[in-house]
Amino acid sequence: MIEPVGSTLPRPRSVTLLALGMLAIAAFGLLRAYLAIRQWQFLAAWPGVSPAYLAFGGLAVGLLCLWVFWALWWRKTFALRLTWAAAWTLALAYWLDQVFVADHPYHYSSTLPKAFLQHNWPFAAGVTLVFLFYTAWVVRRVKVKTYYGETNE
Repeated sequence: MIEPVGSTLPRPRSVTLLALGMLAIAAFGLLRAYLAIRQWQFLAAWPGVSPAYLAFGGLAVGLLCLWVFWALWWRKTFALRLTWAAAWTLALAYWLDQVFVADHPYHYSSTLPKAFLQHNWPFAAGVTLVFLFYTAWVVRRVKVKTYYGETNE
């Protein structure tokens, strides 16, 4: 028997962990936005990325992850689809930033190109894959789908 969404099923631990992870990412994103605004003059004096990019990027990540946290924590019916979409959006945004913005080979207009990716890119790729696989595992679990009322029998 499937419990209705308003029932008192306990929140699965995997959902709690995912929600708290999203809350942590939101905190870091909002901190990035706050510090970019607070240190605007200092950042504007350096070549490279604009403080506006840092502030708006951090704000976007923070608000997206807060929305996902809210949906997961308060058991909204769209939470699993939102979480999956947000996970891919965060991963794609991170890698686009790493490849085309933060470490572009000719970013600082030097005559010698830098390495296309940072030397720790295998670790970053591994963390990204673990994040995506864990999110996929959580949103596809029958127990989690039942908790959010998405299981069809």
